[in-house]
Amino acid sequence: MIDEKVFIKRVNGTLKIGNFYILDSIFLEYKKYDSTQLNIVLKYLSKSNLFLEDYICNSAVFGNLWNVINTRFEDIEEETKVIIYEKIKNIKTWNYSVEKDVISIVDKMTVKMNDRERIQQYLTYLKPFISLEFLNHRIKDDFFRCAHLVESIREEKSLFFVEEDNLIFDFTRESFNILVEAVKEQSDNWMVHDFSFLLEYTPVKLLTKIINDGTLRIEGSNEYPDGFLEIKIIQRIFVNVDLDEESLSEELIDRLNGFIDLKYKLYGEEMNRYVKKHGLKTKEKYIDGIGPINGGWVQTFPFVPVSPLTNDYQVEILVDLLDKIPDWSNNKVEGNFLKEQSIEGQNKEIIRNLNTLENWKENASYNEKFLEKLINKPVLLSKLTPSIVSMIDTAMENKYIDTRIAELFVEKLELKDTKKISYEEKQILQALVKRISDKDNMIFRVLFEDIKPHLLSTKSIFLNKDKSKFIELNDFINTDLGKYYSIIEEINEDILEYYVKTFLNEINLLQMPYREYLIGRNINYYMKNSTVFPTQNMFIGYCHRYVSREEEIMDLFAETAVSLLENEEFSDNFCMNNIISIMLYKICPTNNQITFDKNINYKKQINHSFLRILFENEHFDKERVVIDWIEYFLKNEVFVEQTASFFLLKLGESKKTIASKFTNLLQEASISKKVKMKEYEFAYIYQLNEYVEWQFKSLIEMIRILLKKSYIIINPSFIEGMVRIFSELSNKELIEDMEKFFIVLKPYLPISDYDYLQNKFPL
Repeated sequence: MIDEKVFIKRVNGTLKIGNFYILDSIFLEYKKYDSTQLNIVLKYLSKSNLFLEDYICNSAVFGNLWNVINTRFEDIEEETKVIIYEKIKNIKTWNYSVEKDVISIVDKMTVKMNDRERIQQYLTYLKPFISLEFLNHRIKDDFFRCAHLVESIREEKSLFFVEEDNLIFDFTRESFNILVEAVKEQSDNWMVHDFSFLLEYTPVKLLTKIINDGTLRIEGSNEYPDGFLEIKIIQRIFVNVDLDEESLSEELIDRLNGFIDLKYKLYGEEMNRYVKKHGLKTKEKYIDGIGPINGGWVQTFPFVPVSPLTNDYQVEILVDLLDKIPDWSNNKVEGNFLKEQSIEGQNKEIIRNLNTLENWKENASYNEKFLEKLINKPVLLSKLTPSIVSMIDTAMENKYIDTRIAELFVEKLELKDTKKISYEEKQILQALVKRISDKDNMIFRVLFEDIKPHLLSTKSIFLNKDKSKFIELNDFINTDLGKYYSIIEEINEDILEYYVKTFLNEINLLQMPYREYLIGRNINYYMKNSTVFPTQNMFIGYCHRYVSREEEIMDLFAETAVSLLENEEFSDNFCMNNIISIMLYKICPTNNQITFDKNINYKKQINHSFLRILFENEHFDKERVVIDWIEYFLKNEVFVEQTASFFLLKLGESKKTIASKFTNLLQEASISKKVKMKEYEFAYIYQLNEYVEWQFKSLIEMIRILLKKSYIIINPSFIEGMVRIFSELSNKELIEDMEKFFIVLKPYLPISDYDYLQNKFPL
């Protein structure tokens, strides 16, 4: 027998590299061991990380071991049984065969206990299994099924089951008392709901089914004790069964009626029918408790209906009616609480009927008069801003009006020293600056004199979002400051140049980090007028507005880009194109400025971009630099796994020369110490059935490299993938490639799997 220390060291080493499948295939051999050998290896295993670090609790991976423990349970020493039994409480993953073995082990460990203690052990040790919200009808262990029912009632879980299934729950008399206690505890809570709610959302549905089917049993019998029939929710279930299905027996009805409290009103309205059916004498009227509400969305309606305006009189009448709306507060529409008149409804009505292109084409002059009158009435201006802005924007965009009405609207806004800019105000201001080429227009007085950017709010609309030290684009553009600068960025360059001194001075008045960020967004103006000292938020601001390979800009921000790549908090995808350009033109991989221990996820995205560039272009400028960067990243195993996955996905649509580049890159990559390919990676290979011979050769070579460098875990999914590859090779009669593939796989597969493949695909 192997030395204990050597045994444990080998097991721990195999666990560390993740070769669970290989290890479990060895465990299968334990079935053949005599009891002495079996107890020795199990004792060794209990001292290894398989037990100490709970690997065994990933039971789906170690199905063979759990099966050996179950089938050889009588041969295992008591001390080892207890150690194994305690691990059951921590099981996290399993499959059906493991579930059967584990339940069987619990059954054997508890067989000498009294029924109450035994079902409690099931509830404690099998909690992960009985906490599921569906019933596995294939499990026949009565104690397990009964424990699952008790747990669902205690936790108020509505278990999923198929109505046609024959679900038998056969309790012992002692364990049935635990069920009674659980139902009693929930009864009062459930009785306040109507029965349809209980069937939809609680275990009452399952209880109703098994009571109706006669499959809730006590030692094979449907004779329920008085303590069960005394529970009001059980009475209610029997009442509904009697009304909805075949009538209950007279004997059971008599017993049930002896326990029903006719003065209790919350039996549900169905009790009125039951009382009438069985001639019970009572004056009570029974009612439903809380049930599901049949509701819906509140629909908004206008205070004043609107139709297209075709003359001046109609314009006057509509404005007058709108002006006479009392207080613009929401009013429920009589007879329907889901309908209400509201400001929103009025705006929608105006937009729907007046702001169509057809109506503008036919009635532009009357629409314009209508807008002018609204703008000149302060109350209507404040209430109907959304429809005013929408109509102005549509009309200017389609040249039905000039900018006069929009300018009138802006003049009426109170924007001097404002702290807020609404979306409607932003919409109008943006529309105007795009169309006005006169630097002396009032709009620029508003933007550069009335509005003071440093007074505007920088509060994010994303209230619960964690604050980062880096400004995020989606955050910024939704702040009042962001709205202002999105307007400014639409201004013609010549006009902005005229106001540049005011423009830059206002940015300089901003607090950090917004000052740096907006310098970055407007870097060209600053570089013309002063010396710029780059910062991280300045670079981010630049990237949020520009993608560029300008030499001067890349030189300015090269070190900043590197510092962001080394910052764990940085994850801004809007910066990626500029960072990649800087890496290609300004940073040499061999300088080791970019490390492998920080911000790995972001660097993986960059590596993915390099892989995509290499894959999509056969010969291109900077090809050598791209390859250098990929080679640099491949010094770290995380990027090797990523590159192999990328190649595996793309091989089916690859060119031969490009595939050769990828296999050469992998050949020079680092050996894996921890990182492995994903378990399912080889189970399905994209476009495998369309591979030609050179693609199969590339695939086999890649698998050889990855096996040699320890990136592949041998598991059922991998074997399944190998079957698919051999099937395609066989179908295409690529016998030499099959021979080579067998040679590649032989050193790494368990003998049983290798023999299986050879027998399935004989040469």
